[in-house]
Amino acid sequence: MLVVGLCHGALAAAVADDAGGARYPLIAGVVLVTAASWVQLFRHLRHGETARTEAAGDRWFSRRRLKPYPTSIEAETAVLFLAPLLLPERWIVAVMLVAYASYALNIADNSRPIFHAAATGP
Repeated sequence: MLVVGLCHGALAAAVADDAGGARYPLIAGVVLVTAASWVQLFRHLRHGETARTEAAGDRWFSRRRLKPYPTSIEAETAVLFLAPLLLPERWIVAVMLVAYASYALNIADNSRPIFHAAATGP
């Protein structure tokens, strides 16, 4: 979890000169990436893998164990591997900001079973 956050931090530092006004969102995104990893770990340890599908209900995505947005692995692949290899620095910033939005969705999705269980009790 920390290594992924450090990798995002290193990439954000490398492209900070081309980020312009997006410098501060890049820094906040590094915190968001680390928080998403911790929330996902806590949900997995506390509720197991089935909490995601049970909380989502009987929808098309949940029946197939899919999410309607990129998962953290897909975002990490796009930001840490593909974007630096294929894109100029100004486009890497855009890819990082889009990935941070998916991390925010990931936090919300993984927090739902945690707060639902806290509200209903053990």
